[in-house]
Amino acid sequence: MAQAKRYNLTGTVTNLKTTKDKDGQPVVSFKLAREGKKAQHCVAFTKRAESFLGSFKQGDTVKLFGTFEPHSFENAEGEKITYNRFNILWSGVPGRKEVKADEASAEVAQAQADQAADVENPFATA
Repeated sequence: MAQAKRYNLTGTVTNLKTTKDKDGQPVVSFKLAREGKKAQHCVAFTKRAESFLGSFKQGDTVKLFGTFEPHSFENAEGEKITYNRFNILWSGVPGRKEVKADEASAEVAQAQADQAADVENPFATA
């Protein structure tokens, strides 16, 4: 299976929500407001969620690195809702020079991305 293409996004954190997955691990989701573009739904799981929450809050400007993933769920009315979710592999302050991730960090990021693909939507209504 081909590795998902990775992207950088920069914007302002809005609609920040924190929950736990079915295993009790932290999940953070929010909309990333981007100038002149549609807001993007973003999500981070486990250690990425903890790292994000330790550094950013509602209204902060953030730079993200991650992958887009098609995602869908059924709403309360039984309609199927489909959208592209941005799975966060890294978050940081825009404009700050960051050292490239070493091989171990890249493996951790890929493992978390794989785990994110296996987690059911914790925000879907039953």
